[in-house]
Amino acid sequence: MEPESFKVSEFAKYTGVSIRTLHYYEEKDLMNPDRDKMTGHRIYHKADAIRLHQITIMKSLGFRLSEIKQYIQSDNLDSHFMDILKLQETKLTQDRERIDTALETIQRTVHLIDQEEEIESNFLFSLILAMQTEKQQKEISKPIMTNEVWSRLFDASLSEKMQWEQKLLQFFKEVKRLAGKPSDHPEVIRMLEQLQNDLLEVLNFQNYQELAQTFKIDHEQKENQEKFNQFLEEMDKLIYVPLTKKEEEWLDQVLDQFFNRK
Repeated sequence: MEPESFKVSEFAKYTGVSIRTLHYYEEKDLMNPDRDKMTGHRIYHKADAIRLHQITIMKSLGFRLSEIKQYIQSDNLDSHFMDILKLQETKLTQDRERIDTALETIQRTVHLIDQEEEIESNFLFSLILAMQTEKQQKEISKPIMTNEVWSRLFDASLSEKMQWEQKLLQFFKEVKRLAGKPSDHPEVIRMLEQLQNDLLEVLNFQNYQELAQTFKIDHEQKENQEKFNQFLEEMDKLIYVPLTKKEEEWLDQVLDQFFNRK
């Protein structure tokens, strides 16, 4: 038969909770074991095991010790406790989303580092920022991009995202290397043609003309320009381009000349 009372070492073994933790719960007034009148040693009972079980359950649900103390001292739990549980559910869901995002970011970053001999820190951290703000980018882009393009960009598989990020990294490296060369330089043209091919592949388009179907609205029309510019401004806050101002100006120029030839 199981004993009706336990010394602290016996209770720790019985419950699987360390002596140090039991003492800590006592300090926080969560556990109140009896004391042997002769020795002063702690004595635990079955009711203490039930109380400890309650504490463990609420800790696993993400409650702080101060909150646990409030509720385990109540004989009955009312609708207010249900409200607290719902709030806790929301918090844990958000925590899980953050953890999932962090884990995927780590996987994608490790892949990049593994594939490259050397990566400039600016390049790497710009890509990490883009990974971490993907959810916000997705929300901002929904009203602007066609459903097909939006889904292709944001619902891509992990391996597809990794492949695209590696290509983007190579593109930035080439921009750094070629910045300042004329737009008709063979290497510049080759870089831009590769970018175009990569974009067509990512978006599942057959030719350059289909790129015009990226957006739901005609952003060149005057009535849509303000909405589209706001979209670009919001995206700029979420995506850091790892180029100097001079490099960005050069890239804008060669891109404009390259696509105007189409």
